[in-house]
Amino acid sequence: MQGQMEPITEDEIKTIILRIKKAKSPGEDGITGQHLKYLVYQHEPFLKILEFFFNQLLNNPRHLQDCKQLFRFRALLIPKKTGGFRPVSCESMILAVFSSCLKTRLMQQIKIHDHQFCFKSGGITHALARVESFKAQGKTLTLADCTNAYQAIDQNALIYSLQLNGVNSLFVEYYRTYLDTRSCKYADKITSGCPAGSSTSSLAFAGALTDVITAMEAKGYQLTVFADDIQISHDQNVDKDVVLQELAALLQPLGLELALNKCSSTQDGGEITFLGQTFSQSSTVSLAERMTAKIDKCLKVLDAAPITNHQKFLLLRSVVLPKVNYAPLVDFAPKTPLDSFDNQYGPIDQMVFKYASDLFAVKDLSETEQADFFTNSASKGGLEMVVPSLYYDFMQAQQKAVLAGKCGIFKALRKEYLNTLQDHPGVPAIGYAINNFTYLTDNELFDLIKHRFQVLNKELDSDSKCLLCGKKMTAQHEIRCSRNAGIRTVRHDYMVNRILTKIDHHRHPRPVDKAHGNLPVSDKLEKPDIEFQYKNATYVLDVTFAVEANICNAFKGKILKYGGTYGDNRVIPLVLRYNGTVYEKSMNMLTTFLPEITDSFLSKHCCLAVARANEEAKLHYTSLITNALHEGTIAMKQGQRDRQATGRRALRAPPGLEGVGARQEGETQGNAGSDGLGVTVEN
Repeated sequence: MQGQMEPITEDEIKTIILRIKKAKSPGEDGITGQHLKYLVYQHEPFLKILEFFFNQLLNNPRHLQDCKQLFRFRALLIPKKTGGFRPVSCESMILAVFSSCLKTRLMQQIKIHDHQFCFKSGGITHALARVESFKAQGKTLTLADCTNAYQAIDQNALIYSLQLNGVNSLFVEYYRTYLDTRSCKYADKITSGCPAGSSTSSLAFAGALTDVITAMEAKGYQLTVFADDIQISHDQNVDKDVVLQELAALLQPLGLELALNKCSSTQDGGEITFLGQTFSQSSTVSLAERMTAKIDKCLKVLDAAPITNHQKFLLLRSVVLPKVNYAPLVDFAPKTPLDSFDNQYGPIDQMVFKYASDLFAVKDLSETEQADFFTNSASKGGLEMVVPSLYYDFMQAQQKAVLAGKCGIFKALRKEYLNTLQDHPGVPAIGYAINNFTYLTDNELFDLIKHRFQVLNKELDSDSKCLLCGKKMTAQHEIRCSRNAGIRTVRHDYMVNRILTKIDHHRHPRPVDKAHGNLPVSDKLEKPDIEFQYKNATYVLDVTFAVEANICNAFKGKILKYGGTYGDNRVIPLVLRYNGTVYEKSMNMLTTFLPEITDSFLSKHCCLAVARANEEAKLHYTSLITNALHEGTIAMKQGQRDRQATGRRALRAPPGLEGVGARQEGETQGNAGSDGLGVTVEN
C-alpha cells in the first residue's frame, strides 16, 4: 500500500496523553506522563507542536535520523526464573505516544489471526475458555515454549511480514528505520529482534505468527495463541513430539526455536500451565492455591522493604494485588466454599486485610469492617482495593459475559460491586489522598487514618491528646481548638494553591494579592483567593471550611462580602466540609464555571491538606517554641551581663576619691554575697 497515512490530530494526541498511567516508567530522558499532562493543560502550543512533529515523522521516516535522542531507550534486565534475563525497553514517553498513534493505524492494516488473542478485548478469558472447551472434548493439550521469542525473531522476517500484510510502505520504512535508529547504554549487549515494551513491535510480532498459525491449523490442529505463548490442542493418538517438530519447522524461518525441554503436555498424565491456568487431562486445577502462595511471598518481600508505610500500601494495591486478584476472571475450576469466606480465595482476602490493618495500625476491626474500609468506594470512605474473594461472583459473571460476546467493561462491574457496599455519609474520603502517588510520611498517613475513624466515632487511641492545647482529641476538636489557627491557615493555603494550579490556563487564573495588583478597592483587609476569566468576564473564587450547621451561612456570607465589588453572580464561594466533601451549591457553580475542579480532586486534596496541615503546624509550633526558648536564653544572658556591668559602675569611686573607693571595694568584696544571677549585693 502506497500513499500517506491518515494524519495524526491534536485530539488524538491529547486523548492518549491523558490516559497515561502515573506508574508508567519513563525513558532515558526522564520525562513522565505527568510532565506531558501538565504541558497539555498549561502550555497551549504543546499539542500543536506534537501534531506537526508526529506527522512529519509519519510521512517522512527519513527524519528519524535527525532526532536520534528521541529513540534512546532505558533497558531493564528482569531476571527470569529459568535463568538469564528478560530485556524490557522503556522508551521515551513522547515516542510511546507516537507509537500509540501508529498502533491505531497499523491495526487497520495488519492481519492478526483470529486465534491470536493478545489484542482482543477479554483476550485471556477467551483464550482460556477455548482451551477449556478442547479439554472437555478429550483433546490432548500441548504447550510450546519458544526460546527468547521477542529477542530471537529475525528483524528481516518482521519487515517481510509487514510487507506481505500489505501494510503502508511509509510505515514499513518507518519501522525499519526505527529498528536501526533506536539505541541505549547496553545496545551492543542486547540482540533484541522485536523491542519488548513497544506496542507497534508487539503488533508486528503477532502479525509475523499469522502464517504459522494458519499452517498448523491446516494440518488439523487447533491453536490458541497469546503473544508468544502457543498452545496446541490435538487428538490423543497424535504424539506431542510430532506436533512440536512440525511447529518448530514452521517457526525456523522466523528465527525462532523451541526449547523442547520446557515444552509440556497433558499426554501421559502430564499437565500444562497456560496464561496462569493449570490444565491436566482430567480436570482444571483451581488457581487459588498458587495465588495464595504467591500473595504470601509477596507480602513478606513487601514487609521487609525499607520504605514508608504509605509506599508499602501503594505497592500492595498497584503491584501485589494485581498478581492475584485477576484469578476469578479466568478460573474455570468449580467453586469450593470455605468456612469463613464464600470461596477458595478467602485466605487471600484475609491475608491482605491482616497486612493492611497492621500497616495502618487500625485495631479491633471485624472482618466486615475490614472489608468495608479496604474495598469500599473512596467516596464512601474506602480504599477501593480489589480482592479476589469478595469480587469472586462478580468476576465469574464477567467471565460469562465476555464468553457470551457481551464483553462487559470491568470498570462498570467494579462500580456495580462498590454500589452494593454500605454508604457512610460524611466520612472523610481519605482514599482519594492515600491512593494518590503523592508522598505521605508515616505521621501524615496515620493522621488521615485517625481523621477517618474519629469521624465514625471509632477512636484509634483513647488517650490521644491535642498537641497544641493538651485537651483530648475528638472529631470536632481540630475545628474548635483555640490554638489551632495555624493548622487552619496551612490547610486553607494548601487548597488555594492546588486549585490555582488545576484551573485551566486558558482562564488566566491568578491569586488575588498585592503582587498581582488585583486587590479589591476596599477599606477592609478581606479579599477573595483566586481571580479567573470566564467568557471575557472576571470571576473570583474564595475557599473556606465550615461545619455543617454553618455551611449555608458561609456560602451566603461570601457572596454578600464580595458581591458588591465583583457582582453577586461572579463570586464562587467554595465551601468545604471538614470531612473533605463539597457543599452542593458550590459544586454546582464549579460544574458550570470550572468543570476541571471535580469533587474527587477536592476530596483528595482536602484530605492531603488535613495531613499536611497537622504535620506543618506541629513543625511550626515546635519552631516557635524553640525560637522563643532560644531568644529567652539570649535575653537572660544579656540581662546577666547588663546587671553585672551596672553593679561594677555603682562600685567605681568618683574622681578624687579613688583610694577610698579601693578600700570600700575591698571591704565590700570581703563581705559580699550573691543572688545566684552573678549580681553582687551587700550584706
